[in-house]
Amino acid sequence: MVVHPLRHHVYHSIDGIVESGNEVVAYLGYYNKGDLIDRILSNTRFGSLVKGWKNDAITSYVKTNFMIKILFLLYKKFPGKFESLYFWAYQKWVIRNIQEFDCIHVLQSFCNDVIRYANIKGIKVVYEQIQPFDVVQANCLREEIIKENYPDSYIGSRFSKEKIAYEKENLQIADLLIVASSVTEHSISSYTNKPIVKFPYGVSQSSFPEDKFEHIYERKKNGRKLHVLYIGSISLIKGVHYIVKVASRLIDEPFEFTFVGKPLRPEDNRLIERILRLPNCNYIERIPHSEVNNVYADNDIFIFQALCEGFGMVTLEAMSNAMPCLVAQGGRGIVINGEDGFINENGDIDVVVGNLKKLFRDRNLLIKMSKSAKEHADQCSWEAFSKNIADAYRLYMN
Repeated sequence: MVVHPLRHHVYHSIDGIVESGNEVVAYLGYYNKGDLIDRILSNTRFGSLVKGWKNDAITSYVKTNFMIKILFLLYKKFPGKFESLYFWAYQKWVIRNIQEFDCIHVLQSFCNDVIRYANIKGIKVVYEQIQPFDVVQANCLREEIIKENYPDSYIGSRFSKEKIAYEKENLQIADLLIVASSVTEHSISSYTNKPIVKFPYGVSQSSFPEDKFEHIYERKKNGRKLHVLYIGSISLIKGVHYIVKVASRLIDEPFEFTFVGKPLRPEDNRLIERILRLPNCNYIERIPHSEVNNVYADNDIFIFQALCEGFGMVTLEAMSNAMPCLVAQGGRGIVINGEDGFINENGDIDVVVGNLKKLFRDRNLLIKMSKSAKEHADQCSWEAFSKNIADAYRLYMN
């Protein structure tokens, strides 16, 4: 039984479980099965909320519930009013149907009540830990809020004691844990004695033809300045304050920075103010998903200084578009230092500045890293992710 009230990459997890030879039923909060509510939605303003919530390869395994879908739509439209009701109703629906299953597959702490009930009934739990354990993230942030003069409430509202307790309980209950990075693995290893398997997420490969990449390489070789891109939430945990400091050190140098993303919390608006004050920085709040690859293609280097990140999908997307990545240890993802990017210690802006200058001076190195990044990302398909899920089930759960 696959349990997930939202979406994330759960469709690819389902593919993998099917490939392992197990029978699968997926209880999803919303899924487009072409029923009455889906047909009505397609002609209303709600249609954009659920665009893409379908994968023909898994449709036959998915179960939905009319009232749960209604609550899901209300939650998506008015999260502050309907979040608690939606998650409560979703878990009640799953629990009513859980008895006939031997195992549940869940993504992090979305379904604490379901996990606890499965444990009581002796049902095995496979648990995908998407982000590092909240305790580790909170400890990491404490240092930063002091440095950046943020209020203590910046941590408390995100990492409540109740949420941390739930997550710790889930880690202790799980029979098998799946993570995508060594950062996440290290954050949970002391809270469980059960097997932890690690493999990267996948990425939808760039649709650009090869001659497009040749044009990109030519621009990188001859450009008078280098364009540096960040995509993600504007927040302390993503290390955006360090990228701003890097940019401020390079005002009179041949670099232009572009930041794309919304502030994670109201306090993070001060980071946007700092970005806008720098003459070598551009800020874009959001871009349509259909335009993301074009934004990657228009830039030369991707910078990601997250302090404690579960994987950093944006780095994989950037690499698939032939962008070497300058990442901090806390968000290194699959980057190989010196091959398809550079890895620096968290907050070490001197190293980041030095690496940017090195890539500006040595364009052959920049192009070599760009090509290596694309080759590395091409190995990380969603098909490979599903196969890794299947292998984990065969090894530990069958």
